[in-house]
Amino acid sequence: MRPRPIRSRYAGQTTPSTSQRRPPPQTAPQRGEQLEAVQIVANSYCLRHYGIGYSGGIPRRLSFRSAEVWIAPALLTSPGYGVVGEVGLVAIDATTQEVVAATPAEEVRAAGSDLAETKQDELEAAFRQARKA
Repeated sequence: MRPRPIRSRYAGQTTPSTSQRRPPPQTAPQRGEQLEAVQIVANSYCLRHYGIGYSGGIPRRLSFRSAEVWIAPALLTSPGYGVVGEVGLVAIDATTQEVVAATPAEEVRAAGSDLAETKQDELEAAFRQARKA
């Protein structure tokens, strides 16, 4: 006994052409793309509000009951040395990619000054080394 052929729902009809089909639904940006966009927002915020020498670190996603946010560390950096340390935080809305909260500038700058003073010898050595290169 031969199996019966499976019939298409379009049996005897023409199938809709590709141009008549609905486009696939828009997909959310891939996590890597979203992470990069959030990091750009954090870097821009740090530069505009804290000054040269401050940048955003790698953001981490935080889920609240009513919201999703990215939390990026605010970092003090130095030429020749790189990242000196974390001096604050920047919170970015995951949907709108707008900064919704951040450590106040006075606090970040004070933490940056304290950190630079603590690591003064290391920073000066790295700066001298970079000038020689």
